[in-house]
Amino acid sequence: MRLLNSCILFEKDYTISTIEKIKNKFCRNPIPSDFEWSAFEKLMSSFGYKQIKKGGARRIFHNDSTNHIIRIHEPHGSDTMKEFDIKRIRKKLEEQGCI
Repeated sequence: MRLLNSCILFEKDYTISTIEKIKNKFCRNPIPSDFEWSAFEKLMSSFGYKQIKKGGARRIFHNDSTNHIIRIHEPHGSDTMKEFDIKRIRKKLEEQGCI
């Protein structure tokens, strides 16, 4: 475990370089049109967020250390996230000092 800005980075079954690649793609401009939900889950986990599944496609990502919550719908049909969701989540993560 190491501190990355004000968010805690947890090393699970993926390496730091993998997380850095995911983070770089997530932060890329223009916003990537092929960012996958599975990569987003890994990224959020690396920042210390735990996923809570609500009804249907509703997901909550909660960071216990900061008590910060991010709400989002998991994509239907494909694993690709919507660009407007990426933009919104990037802003929230920037406000928390994660990216």
